[in-house]
Formats: sequence, structure tokens, C-alpha cells
Amino acid sequence: MSATGMTFDASKVKKMLDEMSDAEAKKVMRSVLRSSAKILVDKTEEEFKKWTSPETGKKIGYAKPLVTHHIRKKGKNKGKQYEKVRRVARAAMVKGKQEIMVNIMNDYRVKWFEMGTTERYVRSRADKKKQKLSLKTLIKRTGWSHTKAVLTGGYIGRGKITGSHFFKKAQEETKSQIFDNMVQRMSKAIARVAKKYGIKVTVTN
Repeated sequence: MSATGMTFDASKVKKMLDEMSDAEAKKVMRSVLRSSAKILVDKTEEEFKKWTSPETGKKIGYAKPLVTHHIRKKGKNKGKQYEKVRRVARAAMVKGKQEIMVNIMNDYRVKWFEMGTTERYVRSRADKKKQKLSLKTLIKRTGWSHTKAVLTGGYIGRGKITGSHFFKKAQEETKSQIFDNMVQRMSKAIARVAKKYGIKVTVTN
């Protein structure tokens, strides 16, 4: 349950906030922002996995397992096994600002699933080897548009990806949860720092 209220001596807390170093204040804020951003990151991963089937994922390399196991080759933990998780979303603090950004640009191909693509075509040269096959065999193997390109040279249609807007959905679904988490985390952070300064703070739910 989220914290909905706090009881404290306002004058003492004001003094505490004035005395807090810039580093302490930044540390509290970073902790709150990272915790809240993680909610969106996790939800984005969940929505992406839900929408991306092994068939469509294979086109951009996401048909592989999302969690794989590896053996460390260097360092003090050499020989030990560790897990590697494929991520599509990441959170990073904005340099020089008390802001955090969640994006899906960790892999440029992921945006194709978010936004979708237009019909894609690739240029093909006439294929002399395949030209020796009968027209019926060519059409059966590759389809008419590919057959035409094989015979004359031209463009082959590669289809398109329909956007799922999984990132947008994740943002909409976690908006209120993120706000509640920030209030709760901030309340606890203030209470923790206040304790250090000897101020009694009661967090109410």
C-alpha cells in the first residue's frame, strides 16, 4: 500500500532540508527516479514479450531465448555461470539534470515493432541459375513477385511490420503506479534522512 501521509515537526524538517548536502539530496532523488523508472522498464519488457511471437521476432533476432546462461571466462569469478537477459528497454539518468529517461533504443530494430514499417522492397538482379527452372517451379518456390525479379531483375517485396505500440501501452498502464511509487519512495527517503538528524517522522498509510 502506498504511503498517503506523514506526521512531523515542520520547522525541524525545514532545518534538516537546509542542512542536507547537495550530494545527499541528489542521492535521494536518484533513488526515487530509478525505482519509478524500473516500473515502466519492466512493463515495457512484459508488453514486448506478449506481442512478439517467435515467428515475427526471428526477423529482427528476438526469436532467441530472452534469458541465456553463460560461463565467465575472465576475472575472479572465472568458470562460474551467469544469466544474460535480453533487454528492449532501459532507464538512464539525464546528464546534469535530476531527470531519468526510459527508452527502447537499446536496439534500433525494436522501434520497428513499436511504430511499424512501410512496405519494404529489395533490388534483385536477374538470376541465371534460377532462370533455367520452369516458370511453374519458380512461382511455386518463390511466389510471383520474386519470380518476376529473378527473370528480369527488379524489386522484391519483403512485407511490412504492423506497429503494436507496446511502449505507449506500457506508459499508459503504469502512469498512476509510477506516481504512487514516487510518493511512497520520497516519503520513506525523507523519513530515513530525518532519522539521521534525530527528527521523529511517522509515515501513515
